[in-house]
Amino acid sequence: MEETLKVLIGEYGWMAVAGMVALLFKEGIVNAVEGFMVFVGNDYNADDVVLLNGKPARIVRMGPFTTVFYMYKVTNGKITHGNKMAVRNSRLKSLSLEKPLSELNLKSFKEEK
Repeated sequence: MEETLKVLIGEYGWMAVAGMVALLFKEGIVNAVEGFMVFVGNDYNADDVVLLNGKPARIVRMGPFTTVFYMYKVTNGKITHGNKMAVRNSRLKSLSLEKPLSELNLKSFKEEK
């Protein structure tokens, strides 16, 4: 019996260690998988112009854990300046992210104050 136990631990002990590591790093693993799922669909790519919560933005960088956007401020149909915004990929589902199918008309956006 003792001999069998030693063989099982020696042969399958790595599974127990892998399970403990997975439990310790669960949140990081979940975030990495969610980030990976953003890339799998290939709906969005770096340098795409999108609407983020109704405002024009450009995807600057897509990483495994965060996506970086450059949020445009539009005045009289022209981009005057903007802000850089990093969003955890796990939060992308809670945002309204749209990719316009035609050319983005900046004159249709109201001036921000």
